[in-house]
Amino acid sequence: MQHDVKEHDVKQRGEVDRHGRQTTTVTVGNALEVFLAFAVGCTLWAALRRLRGRQITAFRCPACARPTSRAYPRCRHCGAPVS
Repeated sequence: MQHDVKEHDVKQRGEVDRHGRQTTTVTVGNALEVFLAFAVGCTLWAALRRLRGRQITAFRCPACARPTSRAYPRCRHCGAPVS
């Protein structure tokens, strides 16, 4: 039993069910992915540079001097008002 070669002939790589390759969409998607990865990397690099230069400091409670959040009206460690 022989297989008909013409039946399985694929003229372009990636051609499935007579749909051509979508190189434009893939290229734009890859470029967008590289751009986003670069942007995130630059953001992390800038944040690390500021941390190492001691330009970013944690907010400290005026009463107990422990790091706390300014989002709450009281310190979660000692209960003193934060602002």
